[in-house]
Amino acid sequence: MALKSSVVAVLVAAVTSLLAFSPGSATSAKPCSARRNAKPCADRTAPTTPGSLTVTATTPTTVSVSWSASTDNVGVAGYTLFRDGATVTTTTSTGFTYTGLTCGTTYVLAVDAYDAAGNHSTKASVTSSTATCPGDTTPPSTPTGLKQTGSTTTSVSLAWSASTDNVGVTHYNVFRGSGLDGTSPGTSYTSGGLTCGTSYLFSVQAQDAAGNVSGQSSAISAATAACSSGTDPVITAAGDICGSSTDCKPTSDLVLSINPTRALTLGDNAYNDGTLSQFNTEYDPNWGRFKSITSPSPGNHDYHVAGAADYFSYFGAQAPAAYYSYDVGAWHVISLASSAGISPSAGGAEETWLKQDLAAHPSRCTLAYWHEPRWSSGTTHGSNSSWSTVWNDLYAAGADVVLNGHEHNYERFAKQSPSGAADPNGIREIVAGTGGVSHGYPFGTPIANSEVRNDSTWGVLKLTLHPTSYDWQFVPVAGSTFTDSGSDTCS
Repeated sequence: MALKSSVVAVLVAAVTSLLAFSPGSATSAKPCSARRNAKPCADRTAPTTPGSLTVTATTPTTVSVSWSASTDNVGVAGYTLFRDGATVTTTTSTGFTYTGLTCGTTYVLAVDAYDAAGNHSTKASVTSSTATCPGDTTPPSTPTGLKQTGSTTTSVSLAWSASTDNVGVTHYNVFRGSGLDGTSPGTSYTSGGLTCGTSYLFSVQAQDAAGNVSGQSSAISAATAACSSGTDPVITAAGDICGSSTDCKPTSDLVLSINPTRALTLGDNAYNDGTLSQFNTEYDPNWGRFKSITSPSPGNHDYHVAGAADYFSYFGAQAPAAYYSYDVGAWHVISLASSAGISPSAGGAEETWLKQDLAAHPSRCTLAYWHEPRWSSGTTHGSNSSWSTVWNDLYAAGADVVLNGHEHNYERFAKQSPSGAADPNGIREIVAGTGGVSHGYPFGTPIANSEVRNDSTWGVLKLTLHPTSYDWQFVPVAGSTFTDSGSDTCS
């Protein structure tokens, strides 16, 4: 019995010994450094984050930083420096100077620690700016090419060539005589509040951000427009004019009786196709009586002849182009072409020309006219959204009045924005398709801002153009009683 017990004990001891050396046994969990012929253990512990990262000095092109040392289970091998997220270099010290920076500029600077095994700590970071740039003592060049570009009875418009500067010109000082008249961020300026028919001396200088100023340009003499002779200029306007040799005679008689400075046509001058024959037999015996003071615009019927060729043939120098502009008194007036012949869409030749013309003529008061109305309560044609871009350009330039035809009726709108919202700084549109061709273009429900409507009276619109305001009056043909009148100031 004792022998059996001894044998069992020996067997248990043998099994236990075998288990102790089997794969996956407890012995394999011993530290790698304690194993027979073991290699050193891999270091996977990162150093601590560098502490107290601080900016110690700045110059216009450098920033110096320092930090407290990191610790590591084996040892810190060095530090990596970063600028705005990009690696700059490494160092073994606890300080570094970033060089080659831009003066007056903010940077995000960072540092991490790493050990021999390549473990990196998290970054410590700080935001710092270099010192301000050294004082700029270089003045801009003196402006050249100063010239007068326009005038009204109360203002003078100027333009000049840009100056150069080692840093950059911020604005220009404009002098009237020996005193500062105003400043401009660009190379143009309008001096207002002047006396009509008077010459003034102007000069201009450039200035930079550091306050350095150039010399003053050579002075030029610029004059305001001549004073009114006592009666401000008057214009008349109507569209959809002659469908026969008799239907437009009553309105032509009105124009002759008013004796305007200019007679505007709002398109569709000779029906039905704008042929030279129709101009000669219908329009010329009537509205042709004051052709020398007429400033026309073409309508869609005028473009029934390719390129409105007969319209241009008839009017000659009175229609210098499909779209053109001119001044009447203190006002800048713009004639545009029908969308049936030339597209007024954004970026097109007409719209591009319009923006350039408006920029070149920053008049206090501006009037534009063409055939199809942007806004109309009429049911035959109604509002024409293809003119939206043109309306936007005119609104942005502070235009005051737009005149149209196309709907054979009369409608006056309150000032409104490009979206059709009432706007005290907006544009007033008046539709006067009342030159003589058939009535009967009815109105539907009045659209927003429509103030006055009539679809049964022929007549012409009369506007008196004051230096900073205008009066309007719808003058009916003999035997009719409808009229409309009012006054308003320019933007």
